[in-house]
Amino acid sequence: MPVRKRKQLTCLTKAKYDIIVAKLNGTFDAPIKKRTLEQVKCLNLIRKRKDFTLDERGSLLCGGKQVLIKEDLPRFVKNTFLKNKGCGQR
Repeated sequence: MPVRKRKQLTCLTKAKYDIIVAKLNGTFDAPIKKRTLEQVKCLNLIRKRKDFTLDERGSLLCGGKQVLIKEDLPRFVKNTFLKNKGCGQR
């Protein structure tokens, strides 16, 4: 049976990113009854995708690739564009 490729993770909002990082650090301590829907969804995402890790700087990685924060995406694209001197896929 062929190995199924996993769907790539999209950008996360800052709140979701912080919840996942707190859970991986062991500092997430919201009581079960008081968890918001967003917290429950993030915890389910961690449970389903077992490839979340933290690098030595504390950045979130999924499958060895850095997870981007939606609010930081324009800055990341601009830096990549400048680093590549404008060339790349069109």
